Amino acid sequence: DFTAERSCYLVDQLGLELQLYHCILPLGTHAFTDVLAFGSLSEADARALHLRLSLEQLHTILAIVRAVREPMDADAVAAGEVAAATRAPDMGSADKPNGGLRARTQFRVHGVILSLAGLDGSDLIELNASAIELNAQQQSFKRSLTFGLGALRVEDRLRDPGTRCARLLDSDAVELARRAPRQGRPPESGPLVQLEYLSTTPDVPDELHLRFNHLHLEWNPMTVAALMAFVRLLSPPAMPAPPAAADAPGRERAMANARVQIGVEDNDEEGSGAGRGRGLRVLAELEALSVSLNLEDTDGQQLALFAMRELVTDISLQPGGGMSASGQLGDLTAQDMYTVPGQPYEMVGLREDEQSLLTFQYNSPSDAERSRLRAAMQCDSSLRLRMSSVRVSYWHPAFMRTVSYLQDGVLGALVSATASTVVQVARSVLSNGAGEASAIALDVEVGSPLLLLPAEANSPDGLRADLGSIAIRNGLEWRAEPAKSDGSEASHALLDCISVTVGQMQLCALLPFVDDPEGADRQSSMIEDVSLHVSIERGLGISADRALAVAATGSELVCTCAKTQYDLLMLVAAHNLAGGADTITSHRSHDEKSASGEEHNPGKPTTFTLDFDLPLVAVSLFGAVPNASQDTQLALVTMYRLRVSSERHDDQSSALLIRLESLQITDAVNKGRRLLNSISMQPEGDGGEKAIIQMQYLQNLGSESDELQLRFNHLHLEWNPVTIAALLSFVRPSPRGASVAVVRDAKDSEGQDRMRLTASTLSPTEVVVEEHYTEAVRAVGGRGRGIDVRVQLEALSASLNFEGSGGQQLALFAMRELLAHVSMPPCGGMSASG
Repeated sequence: DFTAERSCYLVDQLGLELQLYHCILPLGTHAFTDVLAFGSLSEADARALHLRLSLEQLHTILAIVRAVREPMDADAVAAGEVAAATRAPDMGSADKPNGGLRARTQFRVHGVILSLAGLDGSDLIELNASAIELNAQQQSFKRSLTFGLGALRVEDRLRDPGTRCARLLDSDAVELARRAPRQGRPPESGPLVQLEYLSTTPDVPDELHLRFNHLHLEWNPMTVAALMAFVRLLSPPAMPAPPAAADAPGRERAMANARVQIGVEDNDEEGSGAGRGRGLRVLAELEALSVSLNLEDTDGQQLALFAMRELVTDISLQPGGGMSASGQLGDLTAQDMYTVPGQPYEMVGLREDEQSLLTFQYNSPSDAERSRLRAAMQCDSSLRLRMSSVRVSYWHPAFMRTVSYLQDGVLGALVSATASTVVQVARSVLSNGAGEASAIALDVEVGSPLLLLPAEANSPDGLRADLGSIAIRNGLEWRAEPAKSDGSEASHALLDCISVTVGQMQLCALLPFVDDPEGADRQSSMIEDVSLHVSIERGLGISADRALAVAATGSELVCTCAKTQYDLLMLVAAHNLAGGADTITSHRSHDEKSASGEEHNPGKPTTFTLDFDLPLVAVSLFGAVPNASQDTQLALVTMYRLRVSSERHDDQSSALLIRLESLQITDAVNKGRRLLNSISMQPEGDGGEKAIIQMQYLQNLGSESDELQLRFNHLHLEWNPVTIAALLSFVRPSPRGASVAVVRDAKDSEGQDRMRLTASTLSPTEVVVEEHYTEAVRAVGGRGRGIDVRVQLEALSASLNFEGSGGQQLALFAMRELLAHVSMPPCGGMSASG
């Protein structure tokens, strides 16, 4: 229809210019190129290729393609496949270095503009690609293919052209540097994509070189959802299998007849290796990539900005099935663009003195070598990773907002599918059948991650945790297993023993400026040089059903905490860690997600045991006391042998046990006397192991109620009024910047200052904590399970002492053998006895 509007055309004013040159000299008698071919768009028509496709047009094109496609005869297909496979090695073989065709082709397109129209006929996106060039060259047995793409832009036609996020995809290096300014060097101009494929002699692996320059993506949820709907509507209906595929025996006979006709004999698996490939080496490089997560139904307001730079990988695929990979990543950053408008801050990124984020090396030998290593009970692959120190500024509402965004909509479906694929690959690597044992030799080192916990969003005040150096190693061990209590005999187990060592952990408080803004150091140390060792044991091969065992042991934990540090800690806990995410993204209900198939079966639950042991925990508390111009030590809290144990079984039943061997509180105000002391007695049925406090939580899905058991041994308290008042003032949160909430009354008859707590309403911190506690209680109560609480106290005594009397007693109170049972069934109500 020549009278139709130009917008109805798929391609408008298309013209091609082709040039072909052929050398007149006989083939193989010269060193010149035999054939030259050049192609480009015609300058007379248009230098760019304009395409506009609607959903209806694409459906028509696909219907035409399916209609003209005729089934091919099975014998013709088999003969063609065999002929192509046998002719390929003869083209430019190593035996004829001067033979074969020398050819070079080149095709250039100045630009391609592609517009996609939606169901209503309006444009969704407009893709603009420029400087497209394709070159192919063959010389004897050497072949090369290069492809280049100068620039790429994708315009979002659903957005107002004047908005910030109207350009969905952009390869402008200057624009990328503006959006993600933290780059190691100024942006380099150059083509967006450079691809080169090289194939030389049969004994040398092919090479594929990929280089991507700067690329920026604006993630607009509505536009991305419209594009995904467009793609789904293009999916063709299920087609019946072609006749050739249905007759598999006939196809095999045709292949055999074709081999006989062309004189090709079947070779065994250990033959010359011509059919096993020559291997491939892939060199990939990405200069910079950034992604902006934008909010829905806004004028491009940003939630977060992710950026990465200088990614380099080198992957080698060997003919025998082996693979090796190495590379490095310069930096990976995440910025919070929403919490403080106009003042973005970096949530994740490298520390100031670091240059590169990580380097890695992975090696997996051939299939035969892997089988040999597994038979010898050795690791059949290896991973070496070195990661530099990263800086994480954790503001809980911002992190939860970002996580919620990543789990919602199209992006959530992509993240879920990627995570599911990673889990499946990890399971296939970790478990390679019942009779085989596959394990990766780990050599991982991470340098001192820095965790910042601000008290307010983008505030310099808060906690600073240096997580220390982290090292991960592993090894295989063949261990004798003792006989179990169920009567099974003793056996042996093959274990992958993973060792995780964390050293030199530190915790500091970044105190706010009060009187001296130019003071020496705002960092106030709380914990120094703490180490942790974690041992993980998992079964391999025939021992794969063995429960995962995790054992952790820490060094002595010594903490110093002043009143200002404690107040800052409470502010961080109440305002940061206890803060929820803002509701800014649209969330679908559980029924909608189930109907869309996004939720998947997590599979068989993992059985594991966990043991955590701390030999000593000592906390020194500093605060205000009478007749002291500055904070002094109030008390020393000492806990010996803190142990946490947890178990989870196949039936999803679980158990948690917390035990404390000894607890002491020393009164530093009264010359080091004991304020609280535990009298350790050997409890019955505990195998001789002492415990002053024990908590056990049991959960069994076969029962309607969980069970909580609390047991206290013998405790004695010395009630010294001055010290108790100072400690209560210490733990009571005070307004930020105010003095300690303890006042001094008139002197008593002995001339000693008396202290009392000031009466005040709940502080904002206490209100926040109380609100979240109420929400937690409601959440637990709404799970549909009841709980049985059993409390046992062997003995408790309290001595009431006079002030300033050197420990003179007024009275002594004591109680013993307290038993209490509280039951709260799922249907509601409560019963208590004791």
